[in-house]
Amino acid sequence: MVMIAEKSFSHADLEAMLGYAASALMEAADKDVLPRYKKGRLLPHTHLKADGSFVTEADMLAELTIRRCLSRYRNIGFLGEEWHAEGPQDIRWIIDPIDGTDLFILHIPMWSMMVALEAYGKVVLGAIYNPVTEELYTAYKGGGAFLKNSSMHVSSRDKTEDSFFVFSNFGKLGENRYWGGFQVLMDQARSWRGIGDCPGWMLIADGRADIGAHFGLGPEDIAAPKIIIEEAGGRVTDLAGENTIYSSHALATNGQLHDEAIKLLHSPLTTK
Repeated sequence: MVMIAEKSFSHADLEAMLGYAASALMEAADKDVLPRYKKGRLLPHTHLKADGSFVTEADMLAELTIRRCLSRYRNIGFLGEEWHAEGPQDIRWIIDPIDGTDLFILHIPMWSMMVALEAYGKVVLGAIYNPVTEELYTAYKGGGAFLKNSSMHVSSRDKTEDSFFVFSNFGKLGENRYWGGFQVLMDQARSWRGIGDCPGWMLIADGRADIGAHFGLGPEDIAAPKIIIEEAGGRVTDLAGENTIYSSHALATNGQLHDEAIKLLHSPLTTK
């Protein structure tokens, strides 16, 4: 077993832990996820959770495999989408075994597997893996962001009217006070698309998109993309500008457009 007791980690510590996290995702993909995905559409083999979202056997088994792989760190706990919290919580792995389960079920290759490490309230590393495309996104605090071995950087665009805006969970917008501001932001942007889940987040990290608004989220949806976007030079907060993964929404930008995007989202039209 490996013991982690410090409140800060060296770059060597984080790099090693990130390697284990990425390996855990790949093992779970090979063992639990890809064999089921290759069977084709999985609609007859899904279940609804209490919140109305889908879950599959692959989700459940993959999270268990990831937890087993990372249990070498004895004093690090877990927070997972399917199996919830276990063990110490001041330092914990945050796991989303399949991000984009709907896409996984429909055999659309835009889903991914994600794990992040949160230490004393801060996300310090993250890994995202798409087993179909073999895209592996990684980052740790102070180490930069990478797609496989290539570094990623956010865009340098500094005008909202030049921006490409991506978003997810459009149906959740009508339920909150940001609906009017969201429409204003769409009108201001050069172009926009409803590209959700990991693909939308990573378009910002690699500089192809500039602003992203995401709704109906849990911390497991935000943690890994947050550290990757930030290490690529961007910024991720909730829609109120708070630096947290525990709101049900998130705003991701290239950094330069963040304050303006928040201002637009809080325009008078957002008042209920």
